[in-house]
Amino acid sequence: MAKKAEISLTFSWIYVAVIGAMIMIGAAFFLMNIQKEAKESFYVDAKKYVYNLMNQLNQIPNSEKSLNMQGADLELACDSFSIKQSERSAVTFPHEFIFSPDLIKSTLIGYSDFLEIPMKSVRLSYLTSPYMKYLFLDSMESNILVKFLPELISKDIISSYSGFSSKEQYKVRYVTFGDIPSVSELGSMASFKDGDLTLLKIEVIEDMDKFPDSYGKVKYYSKKRGEFESTGEVFFIDRASLIAAIYSESSDFYYCNFEKIYPRLKITFDIEKDRLAAISQFNNAKQCNYNTIIGLTDQMLSQLNDKPNGITLQKIYSLKEKIRIENRYLERISCPVQY
Repeated sequence: MAKKAEISLTFSWIYVAVIGAMIMIGAAFFLMNIQKEAKESFYVDAKKYVYNLMNQLNQIPNSEKSLNMQGADLELACDSFSIKQSERSAVTFPHEFIFSPDLIKSTLIGYSDFLEIPMKSVRLSYLTSPYMKYLFLDSMESNILVKFLPELISKDIISSYSGFSSKEQYKVRYVTFGDIPSVSELGSMASFKDGDLTLLKIEVIEDMDKFPDSYGKVKYYSKKRGEFESTGEVFFIDRASLIAAIYSESSDFYYCNFEKIYPRLKITFDIEKDRLAAISQFNNAKQCNYNTIIGLTDQMLSQLNDKPNGITLQKIYSLKEKIRIENRYLERISCPVQY
């Protein structure tokens, strides 16, 4: 009987231990799920805050905003963003024009400006992180350009490529108006992670006297296997588009946004053409001839039917300057202007 009682007692202890273990495992899973749901809830809120910041940038031009994302990282594509740590689907913004790196860590800083062709046609938004560093090799052009960049962006003018050492930056971008350096010239930065160290070479092609509201080219380079490898090039037509190139992860990122911008510009110039036709019809002043500016507007619409590239952007730059001059002439002879 004593033996049976001992076996029964042992079984009872085993049963209690198994049940206890199951309860503990269940509780652990329950707590993990609660933590996971809490994190996902936070990430959902973070997405809302990011989207609200984008809306604020659209409503107030030339404004700067910042958002502490409490450790969440933002992954961006041309028309969507997502929280890196979240399992939820990305938020799309097919009708917004956002220029940024592909990853923004911890803190988001944003800025907005108008693309002027030649009127203030489209508002562009720029996003980056204070933990991405923008380094401008000292030159006359760099000193001019830096004055037009947002205050919150982490930027410096450097006298040499070896004059910077990264401490807390996860991405570094050099900007030069001169020759492309070898990676060995970067000093301690030569060992920075491939792909996260990039370089832009800016070349002003037309109207240096108007810089940064000029026409030019930006070439993209990325550090790979100890060398700067060319990854593409884009063209800018004013200050806003040049800043867009500086913020953009790549040339593809830049042109993807311009493919969305062209249809918006086409709507703007369609409206302007109708407005010019109405002004021309009802204005009786003999000196007010709108044939030239209507013709220029037609040419602009023709360029906006094509894809954005160096050829169309150069023609758009030329046309916007001609439209600007024609508007000034109309204004000088006391005629209603296009914008």
